[in-house]
Amino acid sequence: MIQQVLTSPVYAGVFVYGRRKQEVAPGDPPIITTRRQPLDDWEIVVPGAYPAYISYDQYLLNRRHLQGNLYNFRAKGRGAPREGHALLQGLVVCGRCGRRMSVSHGSHYLRYQCQRAQIDYAMPLCQAFPVRDLDQAISELFLAAVEPGAIETTLAALAVLERERQALDRHWQLRIERARYEAQRARRQYDAIEPENRLVARELETRWNTALQALEQLEQEYAIVRRTELLPLDAAEQQTVRQLAADLPGLWHATTTTDLERKRMLRLVVTEIALTVDGQQRCTEAAVVWSGGMATRHAVHRPPLGWHMRTDDQVTARLRELATMHPDHQIAALLNAEGLRTRTGRAWTYARVHSVRKAHGIPTACPLHTRDAAQRGDGLVPVTAAAQRLQVSPSLVHVWVQHGVLRHDQRHSASRVWVRLTEDDLARLDGSSPIAAGLPGFAEVMQAEHLPRDALWEQVRRGEYLAFRVPHGRVWQWHLQHSSSLDVGRHSERPDHHE
Repeated sequence: MIQQVLTSPVYAGVFVYGRRKQEVAPGDPPIITTRRQPLDDWEIVVPGAYPAYISYDQYLLNRRHLQGNLYNFRAKGRGAPREGHALLQGLVVCGRCGRRMSVSHGSHYLRYQCQRAQIDYAMPLCQAFPVRDLDQAISELFLAAVEPGAIETTLAALAVLERERQALDRHWQLRIERARYEAQRARRQYDAIEPENRLVARELETRWNTALQALEQLEQEYAIVRRTELLPLDAAEQQTVRQLAADLPGLWHATTTTDLERKRMLRLVVTEIALTVDGQQRCTEAAVVWSGGMATRHAVHRPPLGWHMRTDDQVTARLRELATMHPDHQIAALLNAEGLRTRTGRAWTYARVHSVRKAHGIPTACPLHTRDAAQRGDGLVPVTAAAQRLQVSPSLVHVWVQHGVLRHDQRHSASRVWVRLTEDDLARLDGSSPIAAGLPGFAEVMQAEHLPRDALWEQVRRGEYLAFRVPHGRVWQWHLQHSSSLDVGRHSERPDHHE
């Protein structure tokens, strides 16, 4: 019922004769078939005959949309845009047989495929191409076509087309004026004939009728041209187009933009895409037909086999550089911070960095599980080596690590601990630092800051205080230096280059 209302010309206040035509097939009794005729074949069309709900132009636009949505019933119909991930659904046609290509379903790796001959005649699949590669290439072409520079060129071309349209409109008006003159001339000739000259009057009447029919046909054709041609853009509309061109890339890549909205944007610019796939070269030639009627050809290449298992050369070089100064879990964090991802678009993890290093034979200067007492590339040493240099037990070094006295690196709670032990750290912890005796003790800082013991150790872990180990008789005590005074001391120790 809705379809009948939308397609009825009465909805637009138009009287029509000749919407349907009966065809009679011989037989006993004869077979009578009623067929609907296209809009161009309607015999009589009288707009404004009834009260209209919508304008006649809107009615014709609705009919064009309905015709375009007939994807399953009409070979040339693009179909309405759907919610699927294939952005070119309904726009892709086969460059070999001319049939419209469909989208495969039931797999994460979608592809455009021409399978009508396979379905109808059990023939081999004509050709197919992955959705991901073609959509990415056409999306880049679409964004390049709507860049501000391209928009300015398009607006200039539209200005040229507008001048051509005005010239063509002037040509139509001259043709109609000529036909109107011929009709008026035939009428004057008919009026001037004597009534008793019936044969001559009949001939002149035929000429007058032919001239009137030619005039009516020209006026109808001119009305159709005026309804279907592109209207010129005024200054405000041109400014809106420029603003949309500047905002469109951000809108296209926004996470809130759905695939359905991207399809609608594409259909405003792209009319059709013809594919001719070369399976041996793993590429396709895409002939893009734009809305203005211009066609361009582009080569779209598929990645080589196994590309999703290969790490990009730029990422591999960066990983090789970081492996000289960082362990694998820190490399993963740095790569993610730089915006680099794996070939499949995933974030880097310790396991993925380790796997890539192993596959490419990249050694690491910062191992995590070795029992060797050697120093790592980032300067960190194992707890056992630090305990030997400090002449304490490894368990005490672990306690200092937990309190933040020593900077350390540990991938997770059960993995090996590596600590940073410089000459300054040795002086802080073996009691040989010259400034340790003048610093306030741990208990004094607790009393001055009104902090409990655990809260003060938390500030040490955050780096707000630097802990010094100072001997007091047969025991050791902790003295603390605030980070602000530490920075002042560092600046005061800088040499004066003017002396």
